[in-house]
Amino acid sequence: MAIWDVKITPRNVKRKEASITATRTDGEDVRSFRIDSAVLATPQQKLDARNQIREMFLADKAQRSKIADFIGNLETTAETWLNAQEVA
Repeated sequence: MAIWDVKITPRNVKRKEASITATRTDGEDVRSFRIDSAVLATPQQKLDARNQIREMFLADKAQRSKIADFIGNLETTAETWLNAQEVA
């Protein structure tokens, strides 16, 4: 089960502006997502920041899935071809 750790660092207290770093740890896999500057003055702005972190996570997850599929297909194809060469 993954665990999220969120750090909010104030940048401008008067404007309620902060930077946000969200780190997701799932076993050995650690991924960090950062918003350099977010105004968090209203409930909607806070929701938007949370959604932005979530979108970053989903984009990263989709990219890692594409990479894993690409590598897996190459490995399978190479193994099949090399095994066929042993028979020939």
